[in-house]
Amino acid sequence: AGAPLVLYFYPKDDTAGCTREAIDFSCRLAAFRKAGARILGVSRDSAASHFSSRSPAPNSARCRG
Repeated sequence: AGAPLVLYFYPKDDTAGCTREAIDFSCRLAAFRKAGARILGVSRDSAASHFSSRSPAPNSARCRG
């Protein structure tokens, strides 16, 4: 049996909904890791778009309770 995989799809980098979703996954990363799960986001944007995007890195002000 393999590890759990959380696969989510989003339409475009740097949109409000997609950025919020990425932040939410990042804020819960410790819980996903504890469960042995990996998270993979998929979009049609180019690699250049992904690397130029704002970082969805969590911090206490951005993470919802």
